Amino acid sequence: MPSADPRAIFITGTDTDVGKTMVSAALLAWLQPRCATPVRYLKPLQTGCRDVEQDSDPAWVRRVTGASWSAAAAVHTCLPAPKAPSIAAAAAGITIDPKAVAAWVRGFSGLCLVEGAGGIRVPIAPGWTMLEFAEALGAPCVVVARAGLGTINHTVLTLEALERASLPCLGVVFCDPADAVPHAERQENAAAIFALTGVPVLGTLGRITDPTSLTLSPPAVMAELGARVLQWAF
Repeated sequence: MPSADPRAIFITGTDTDVGKTMVSAALLAWLQPRCATPVRYLKPLQTGCRDVEQDSDPAWVRRVTGASWSAAAAVHTCLPAPKAPSIAAAAAGITIDPKAVAAWVRGFSGLCLVEGAGGIRVPIAPGWTMLEFAEALGAPCVVVARAGLGTINHTVLTLEALERASLPCLGVVFCDPADAVPHAERQENAAAIFALTGVPVLGTLGRITDPTSLTLSPPAVMAELGARVLQWAF
């Protein structure tokens, strides 16, 4: 069981724009009707955003899942510069307090899907990256990765960082929004990642022509990931 209260799942990635928000929305949609406790999505540190209710990741998740909460309620710190949180904060003349952000997350009840910003080693404050933030939450991780060439190296390095920090990983999800990577290549990459790390690639989130379908019919890979989340949390 995780040490933090609420139960938090940290969704990280091998890079920025790799599909973390899409996976978060799909997982939220799968969990909500199957979980006895409230499930919420949080994006504690949002960069590249000037209007949290319109152009933030929580605003997109709210729209595609039909959620009633405000996007602002899912964000602790919103920064306009599309940069790493520590750099975006410096540009805004502020310093992020990671301990305060972690305490904010712990103030929510139920199961929280906490999406990081960028990859696991993105800096958020002096001496803190997303890795230390996940440690502060006591949260197991889900790693979102690209499906094609280059993903083996990026994913293995991310998983090795988690292992060194003794952070459990519930699995890897490939994202291939253009369905550009042949199935055989996805399978080869998944097998190589498992052979090098022992962490399974649970499947691929492919093309989503209508994002609202995430709520009506969550992708098949979410069943495997969701079952692992429920087993961990409960």
